[in-house]
Amino acid sequence: MASTIRKTLEEFIEDARKVHGDKYDYSLIKEYVNNKTKVPIKCNRCGGVFWCKPNVHLNGCNCPNCWAKKKPQFGKRKLVYRVATLDIDFASNADDITHKAYGVWYNMLQRCYYKKYQESHPTYIGCTVCDEWLYFSNFLNWFKKNYIDGYVVDKDLLVSGNKIYSPSTCCMIPSEINAMIVTRRRKSSRFGKGVSITRKGRFAAFLVKHNKTYNLGHFDTIEEAFEAYKQGKVAYVREVADAYFKDGKITKEVYDALYRYEPKFKD
Repeated sequence: MASTIRKTLEEFIEDARKVHGDKYDYSLIKEYVNNKTKVPIKCNRCGGVFWCKPNVHLNGCNCPNCWAKKKPQFGKRKLVYRVATLDIDFASNADDITHKAYGVWYNMLQRCYYKKYQESHPTYIGCTVCDEWLYFSNFLNWFKKNYIDGYVVDKDLLVSGNKIYSPSTCCMIPSEINAMIVTRRRKSSRFGKGVSITRKGRFAAFLVKHNKTYNLGHFDTIEEAFEAYKQGKVAYVREVADAYFKDGKITKEVYDALYRYEPKFKD
């Protein structure tokens, strides 16, 4: 009876690369039984993992995820808002961070280049995206280097009043901090941020701190009330900055910027 010679895992990988080149990652294969026992193969193009018989794979079988996506979710070289280039072609099952990066990139472009959005969000009128980030691949590289779960991209903290989204002006900050310092326009801002009028005609200063509203006192003028709010808000921001920096959750650059933060009357 003739004996059957089985390939080793190393021999299979060597043969597979002769057929497919560097298209696939075989590092997930922990055990190679024979050429008819399926093994896990990772696609370097879409990031998906599929199981395939070794002999079928060596006969030219490719990633079923890529073949099934005749029209990928994100097309190659697609223009977004007529100004930005989606220069990466990846299927809908790409890694989660890439999808999050695409969502952030798309929303950033919308704020800057979609007029209907700006009609309801006028604070973004005049905002632009730097030339480098008009290519998704460049933004994706920056996003992956700086990504932390629960953090958001901020363009105003490092440079007050900034209107340009770029690597030098943007940073990743915790959502809690972003909510504290983000500018939200009210329909009426005649009393200024953190100021209201009482029934007796005096001006009350208030501050939302840790999701609770605190009364900072009553004053004769709007300016006095806003100054009380301003002092309270600055102290609160610095308190949070100290806690995050102590725990290593923000960089020194972000920490210093938070210490420079001052609310504006028309915020």
